[in-house]
Amino acid sequence: MNKDPLKIYQELQNIFEESEYLDFFGEELSQLDHALQCAHLAVEHKSPQHIVLACLFHDLGQLVAPDGTQAIGSLGYIGHEKIAADFLSKRGFKKDVTELIAGHISAKRYLVFKNADYNNKLSPASQKTLARQGGPMIAPEADKFTQDPLLEQKVQLRLWDEEAKIKGKKVPKFANYKEIILAYLRDKPASASVATKPTSAPIKPQNPTEANPVPPSWDAQVDLATDNFSNDPLSTYQPDYTPEEKEMFGKFRPTSSEDREAAAPKYQDFDDTRGPAIQDFQPAKKEHRPRPHHDKKNWESKKPFKKRS
Repeated sequence: MNKDPLKIYQELQNIFEESEYLDFFGEELSQLDHALQCAHLAVEHKSPQHIVLACLFHDLGQLVAPDGTQAIGSLGYIGHEKIAADFLSKRGFKKDVTELIAGHISAKRYLVFKNADYNNKLSPASQKTLARQGGPMIAPEADKFTQDPLLEQKVQLRLWDEEAKIKGKKVPKFANYKEIILAYLRDKPASASVATKPTSAPIKPQNPTEANPVPPSWDAQVDLATDNFSNDPLSTYQPDYTPEEKEMFGKFRPTSSEDREAAAPKYQDFDDTRGPAIQDFQPAKKEHRPRPHHDKKNWESKKPFKKRS
């Protein structure tokens, strides 16, 4: 099994990102949202690195369950906690993470045995799966479970597991946990607070006047355009034509506004509605010229048509 930390992270990231549009069995949010909410609760309580990762991957078995795994109808797979623990163990995760994941279902059964009211706090889907997961513990099971050195951590993971089912809650994305995952796999300490940092640099707030500047007046825009045009060396460029070229282009080439006004045609009789002096215009009548075969004289002068023999 390849244990390159970066490749393991990429594999886990692909698995969870593909679950973004997969419904969390019987709940109103996706598998990815549930995992991120649970991990974020651990971060908010400043939990150690391994507890944050256990919260993030506690339901991984629902996503990597092999074909043929017994399902609880449409509510998930039986033994998904052990499937996740085995999957992560093969990829370098130690027992401080895998044992918490493997025991979070037992913690659910223990809490229902310890406090009957806890069953009422479970979501409808979680209440249905409890029966297929063994139901509440019996006294001998509970006594043995209380001797587990990880009892408090497993119970706390289960409490956050039930709390992390809020539809539409905004929490950090999976990429925010990259540094924690890589540091854990490389046996390097990393603060869980890095999961609260944004993946990209924050946008610097702008001054309201800078964000929404007052547009300049029309006169100011015209003055600005005029100044820019007058300062442009190309705007005053005049080609140096030879005498032959000037004669070819025309004797008069207006260069100023006065010259252009002088060169403009003058209309003495101008009608605003009908155009310049067109009210007296009459189209010329065409002289009717009949075709040769319409002209009787020309038709009779033609020789008669001879049929071929």
